[in-house]
Amino acid sequence: MSSFCGQLNEYKNIAIDRFDGKNLQCSAFFLSHCHSDHMVGLKSIPFLKHLQSSKDVYLYCSKVTKILLLADEECRPLEKYMQILEIGLANLVKVPSTNHTEEYYVNVTLIPAGHCPGSVMFLFEGKDGTALYTGDFCWEVGQASKVLAFQSEKSLKKIDSVYVDTTFCIAEAYNIPSRSECVDLTIPIVSDWLSLSSSHVVVIICPAKYGYEYLFKKLAQQLDTKVHVPDWKVDIYDQIPELAGYFTSDPLLSRIHACKFYTQKLSRSTLPCSPTAHDSKQYQVLNIKPSTMWFTAQKKSSTSQEHVGVTAVNPKGLNRICYTMHSSYREIRDLISFLQPKSVLPSVLPFSDECWDIVQERLKSFLSFPNKERNKFIQTVTTNNVLGTLRKIKSSALKPNQHHSDDFDDLFNNDEL
Repeated sequence: MSSFCGQLNEYKNIAIDRFDGKNLQCSAFFLSHCHSDHMVGLKSIPFLKHLQSSKDVYLYCSKVTKILLLADEECRPLEKYMQILEIGLANLVKVPSTNHTEEYYVNVTLIPAGHCPGSVMFLFEGKDGTALYTGDFCWEVGQASKVLAFQSEKSLKKIDSVYVDTTFCIAEAYNIPSRSECVDLTIPIVSDWLSLSSSHVVVIICPAKYGYEYLFKKLAQQLDTKVHVPDWKVDIYDQIPELAGYFTSDPLLSRIHACKFYTQKLSRSTLPCSPTAHDSKQYQVLNIKPSTMWFTAQKKSSTSQEHVGVTAVNPKGLNRICYTMHSSYREIRDLISFLQPKSVLPSVLPFSDECWDIVQERLKSFLSFPNKERNKFIQTVTTNNVLGTLRKIKSSALKPNQHHSDDFDDLFNNDEL
C-alpha cells in the first residue's frame, strides 16, 4: 500500500499518484497506474475543480492508463484535462506558474513498470536534477541495465533521487518467482482439472482489479480458450492490442472465470457470475488465488525453490499460486545498486517492518552492493573511450593532406562501437 506523499524534493508544483491536500496547490499531475492506493483524491470534486479553474494544468499518464481510467464513470469528467505521454521518449512538460513560483519545463520519460497494464515509472530531468519515481514496479534482476532512459551518450545518467516501491523489500521476499515460472506451474494444474469433465471449471480470484492479465493471456493461449470477465473489462481489453481477443463476456464460452476481481465467498459447486443458464447445473470448481503476500507472510520466500509453488487445495477448493506484481528484495537491490542515486527513498512500509528507518537503512545498504551489470557497463564505456583517445592521438600525428584508411576508422572510432 503506497504511502508516497505525492511530491518530489527536486521539483515543486508536481504531484504524483496523490491528488488531495497540499497536492492540490500543484500545477502538473502524474498518474503511474490505475490502482486505488495511487489514486487518492483523483475522483474528488476539489481535484476536478482545481483542474477546471487552472490554465494549462493537466493530468499526465500513459495511453493504457487513460483507457483504464475512463472506464470508470466517476473519472470521465477528467478526460478533457488528461494528456498522454509517449513511453520511452523524453516528453517536454510545462509546469505552470503558481502564486509562489514561476513556470518551468521538465523532461519526463515514461518507463514501463511491469506492475499492471499501463503502469509506468517517471524519470524527471531538468535544471533541478534527475529524479526517478518508480511507482509500483515488477522487474527482474538485470532489467535496469537494458533501459536506455538511464543511459546518456557514453555513460550512465547521474540520478539524484529514486523514490522506490518497497512493498517486498524484506528478507521474507528475497526471491520471488517470475511470472513465467508462475504460469508454468499453473497451466498444468488448470489443464488437468478441466480435463476431468465438462463440469469442471476454474475460478481465478484476483485481489486487485488489474494486474493479472499476463496470467489470463497465457492460460488462454496455452489452453486454446478465452477467459470469462465482465462486459466492461472486455471493452477495455479490446482497446489494448496486446490483450484483445483473449477474453469473453459470455460465461457459456469459457470454463476459466475471472469475472469478479475480489470475493470473500468460495464455492466448489457454483460460479461467481451465476449465469442464469447455469443455475440448475452443478459444477466442480477449482478456486485459484494469485498471491504473493500470503507466501511472504508464511516465510516461504527465503529461496527460489521454497517460494515457487502452489498450496494444496483446502476444503473450500482453494489453490494459492505465487504470482507477484511487485519486485522482490534482490530485484529492488539490483535497481538501486545499478543506478547508484545520491539518495533513495521508500514509498511503501513493508508489512514486517515496524518503522520507516528500518527500510531506509536497508535501501542505503544497497548503494554499496556490487552490481555486475553496472561494472560491466562502466568497463565497456571506459574501453571505448580509450580507443577513441587512441584514434585522436594517431590522427594528430598525420600530415595535413594525409587521410585515414577505412580500416583505421573502423578499428578506433568509438562512435561506432
